[in-house]
Amino acid sequence: MRTAAPVAPVVIVTQRFHLARALYLARGLGLEVRGLAADRHFYPGLPYYHLREFGARLKAWAQL
Repeated sequence: MRTAAPVAPVVIVTQRFHLARALYLARGLGLEVRGLAADRHFYPGLPYYHLREFGARLKAWAQL
């Protein structure tokens, strides 16, 4: 069975409040990764999203 050649670098494009977690998870999987925030406007529920993201980051930490 052949193994896949390593992929490098990977670019993750997502909203700014997801970017830190996405980069953390990708690096935890051993990927060489770069990130780009793709926010184009203000999100009305942003304080709630930041609170929710805090919980998601804890979960990502526990999973890795």
